[in-house]
Amino acid sequence: MDFSRQRSTELRRIKLQFKVTSSPQSGVLTFHISFLVGSKDSSIISSWSTGFNLEASFYVLEDFTVANSAKGIMVTGGSGNLLQNLIIRDINEEGIHLRSFSSDNTIQHCTVFNTGITRPGFGEGIYIGSDYSKWTSPDSPDQSDRNIIRYNQIGPNCAGEGIDLKEGSCCGLVEWNYFDGRGMSNVNSDDSWVDVKGSDYTFQHNVGDWTLKDGWQVRSHMPNGGVSGCRNVFRNNTSNLHSGGYAVYLNSRTQCDNSTVIYSDNTVLNGGELTNGWVTPLETSASF
Repeated sequence: MDFSRQRSTELRRIKLQFKVTSSPQSGVLTFHISFLVGSKDSSIISSWSTGFNLEASFYVLEDFTVANSAKGIMVTGGSGNLLQNLIIRDINEEGIHLRSFSSDNTIQHCTVFNTGITRPGFGEGIYIGSDYSKWTSPDSPDQSDRNIIRYNQIGPNCAGEGIDLKEGSCCGLVEWNYFDGRGMSNVNSDDSWVDVKGSDYTFQHNVGDWTLKDGWQVRSHMPNGGVSGCRNVFRNNTSNLHSGGYAVYLNSRTQCDNSTVIYSDNTVLNGGELTNGWVTPLETSASF
């Protein structure tokens, strides 16, 4: 572990850049990192750079807050990690970022808000993968796959999407989250709760309130004429839009041959329509 400590302001409020670079030997969740002293609100990591860098696998991060940092938590090349019961707030850019082939991680029971403070449009609450401009080559996508995002509260004041799922990533699960879209920046396409450029994701039992435009935007964004944003499934989500947009907007429907499935049990409230794509009757949906 590499602790680049700047200063300690008090016992429960630690100012440092925390970095973990080694993994346990066995493939189980072995290492726990917790700074719980009374409550998450009193166990705070902050940094001039990234609050917590995890470059390892099979860790549990729980019961602390990352605040007043350039970035919140960065997981780079880490798999099988569990991030839970965390508060990520007052962050200059993104809150939680899984990148560089970080797969099979779970983010749950976390609260993320007030992100993108100094860089609106780059303040995603939770960010999976990398833009193709950051790949090592156009043929080497950042396959940060099979990550689970569930039971989180994301927003308000996320000045980037609540969740951004990048091209090249796939096969994740986003469920039982609550999105508060108040305070969107409308910069760099920040006008929806979730931006979906990955493929084969399932979105179910989520609730969103307030958005500038759409709830969920599904897009194709790939180099060399490639296609992304395909074969995603939306089931039993509630979109309280307060806008004239769509709950699920498909920018990639033609490129993906209408492969995204939007079931009729998705609900739209306060303006807008369910989708600009096809709606699949509920009776063909499996029970979840």
